[in-house]
Amino acid sequence: MGARPPTLDDNIPNFTGKHYEDSSHFVADESIQQPAMSMDMSSSPENFSNNSFFGCKGGSKATLDQTLLLPAINAGLEVKALQECLGIYRIDGPSATSYRLDVMDHQTKRHTYYQTDRVILATGTLNTQRLLFRSRDSGGLSGMPALGCNFGGNGDFLAYWATNEKNADFSIGTPSHGRFELRDYPSCPNLTEYGMSGIDDVPLIGSVVRNRLKRDLVLVGMGADRANGAFTWKNGRLRTRYIQHNNPIIGTISKAFEEITHRSGKKVWFTNKRLLTVHPLGGARLASNQNDGVINEQGEVYGNPGLFIADASALPAAPGSPPSMTIAAWACHVSQTISNKI
Repeated sequence: MGARPPTLDDNIPNFTGKHYEDSSHFVADESIQQPAMSMDMSSSPENFSNNSFFGCKGGSKATLDQTLLLPAINAGLEVKALQECLGIYRIDGPSATSYRLDVMDHQTKRHTYYQTDRVILATGTLNTQRLLFRSRDSGGLSGMPALGCNFGGNGDFLAYWATNEKNADFSIGTPSHGRFELRDYPSCPNLTEYGMSGIDDVPLIGSVVRNRLKRDLVLVGMGADRANGAFTWKNGRLRTRYIQHNNPIIGTISKAFEEITHRSGKKVWFTNKRLLTVHPLGGARLASNQNDGVINEQGEVYGNPGLFIADASALPAAPGSPPSMTIAAWACHVSQTISNKI
């Protein structure tokens, strides 16, 4: 993806390294490891506007389809658009195991079936859990006694920082402005700030509200939770169970948010009654046996040869930082394992 951390030399608008360069309360100097970003960081103004998580008008962000899918398509990959896998059914033959995939084609509104001796699930933690639970519930798969165990949210915690900074436009810059820490604050969690990038393209928001949102920031706290939640399957629906007080990192981040309010004099709004995560992980985790996990060290589901898991549901613990590189490394390992067997 060509990712690299931003630096002061890039002269990126609203970069935390510059924003807190002279701050007595917050620090974002070279001692703070900044997240790597896959985008053009040259000084062209168009590179730093309208590049939110929902798109990028100027094309400055590297995208997975351009970087990974197009070369793979040119090498022979066939992509089936608008086709949703609804179930996986194991077929035990006289000499080998294969799988039938029940797929809904949303273009033709018809079911399609594929049969293969190898299936790689990389549909994201929630969808992988749905597929495995649904397939087991319907009799397509069996076993997996530890399915759903050790779900976590990577300690994600979202807050709104009402800075209302005069003449500021935090909507400009990279989607993440970067990490920062509280100065002289022991055990500071991973704190990252974001502007309302792309807010100019959001309809039904008046100019007064839009301009105010540009002067405020979004904070994301993160840290390794204990990944001690669980997925369950009831009446055809996936459910989650996650007990907040069993994960001390949530309280640690809450206290950091309160300290930011105290030091800045600007309110950080958050609620710990309903948590939100963009990094769900676990539920089909790696372990040394099927009673503790779902997959072995090669990513293959115990008792189901040829069925592999290559997404975040395989992670046995929370990284405590953005997990995309960890997931990519695991997927690379699984693919190399399969290639070595062919």
